[in-house]
Amino acid sequence: MEVDTKELLIELEAIRSVLTKKFGEGILVDIELEKRIVRKNKYVQEGLDKYAKTINVEDIGLPSRIRNRLKRKGIETVYELVKMTEHEFYSIPNFGDKAVVEVNDILKTYGLSLSFVGVFEQEELPL
Repeated sequence: MEVDTKELLIELEAIRSVLTKKFGEGILVDIELEKRIVRKNKYVQEGLDKYAKTINVEDIGLPSRIRNRLKRKGIETVYELVKMTEHEFYSIPNFGDKAVVEVNDILKTYGLSLSFVGVFEQEELPL
């Protein structure tokens, strides 16, 4: 697929022009700030991913029942743990909502969380 850069720039400038006319210059400042935030979050996430790859699940203070089941499932690093899907997590025997809360609470101390927890709020989890 070939992208015509000139046409794309013309379209972007047209969008910028319409936004400026409709909302004023302030909207462009907001857009630039949003782009900076997105770039910064991406940088932070990449750093967290590298950090998580170096930490063993045995070293983060998980209860032994959770730690042992993760080990049996082949989950050795925190990175592997946070990248698990909801289906993978719940397919581990005796893992339910309580295990999600316990694991996620510990991960929060490292600035991390299970990838699927964002789908629902922890407070809504029935225990």
